[in-house]
Order: sequence, then structure tokens, then C-alpha cells
Amino acid sequence: MNKKGISEIDKQVYWMFIVLPVVIFVIGILIAWALGLKNSQIPTNLVPSVYETRLLYSGNCFAYVDTETQRVYPGIIDPHKFTKDVLAECVPVHKAIENALRVQLSDESGKRIADLKTDNWNSAGQGDILVNTYVVNILGKGKGMIVFYNKE
Repeated sequence: MNKKGISEIDKQVYWMFIVLPVVIFVIGILIAWALGLKNSQIPTNLVPSVYETRLLYSGNCFAYVDTETQRVYPGIIDPHKFTKDVLAECVPVHKAIENALRVQLSDESGKRIADLKTDNWNSAGQGDILVNTYVVNILGKGKGMIVFYNKE
């Protein structure tokens, strides 16, 4: 018998025991990944908290921006920017997001300064309402509160 032929068969068997488990492992990982993506969902309380953070800390939303330095002061609310137009720009309402948002700004004594709602607030139905309250500084007025009402 030829030794050259036996060594080729040995190499094929060797590679079969190495390559086959690696291929099976990779296919298993891809299947698990695909099933994980299929079953993943965005938690319902995540979307409101993302928008709340944006409204409080973004210079494009309610946060005060120094005109000289262009520095954004997160947590300091500019009452001149607390308008329905800014809310509509910062919280776009479309079919993919079913949550409706209502934002109330009050001073330290509890007197309401402004009350804003997204366009879909009245049509959102009677779902659960999540309430989050933040203590903020209101430019020129001292401490205050922002209350977010999220209707699902």
C-alpha cells in the first residue's frame, strides 16, 4: 500500500473532526442570534425616559444655552424655550411611537408656569400613565419641577 494515500486520508479525517464542529458551532451562534433578535422588544418605559432626558439636557430642547459661550447647562430650564414648538421638535410623534407625552413646568411654590402636550395626547386613549418628576432650576426663577406624564 502507498503511504502517500494513507496520509491524505488521515488528513481528511483530521480536518473533518476540526472543521465540522466549528461549522456546527457557527451555525448554532447564528441561529441563536437570529432568534434573539426576533424575540427582542423595546421596553415600554425606555422610550419615555429617552425623551425626558433629551428634553432636560439637550440645548436644542428646554435646557438653557449661554449665548456667549454656547455652553449647555443641563437641568437648568429656559422658560422662553418651554413651548409647544420646541416640544414638537424634540419629541417627534409618528406611528412607530405610540406613547403620548405631557410636560408641566411649575415653580418652587407649585404654581404651574406651563403645560405642554404632544399632538397625540388626546387621541392616545386611556392607557397607563407613567409619571416622572424632576427637580430643576428655572432660569431667572429659582428651583422648580418638571412633571412628565407618559400615556401608553
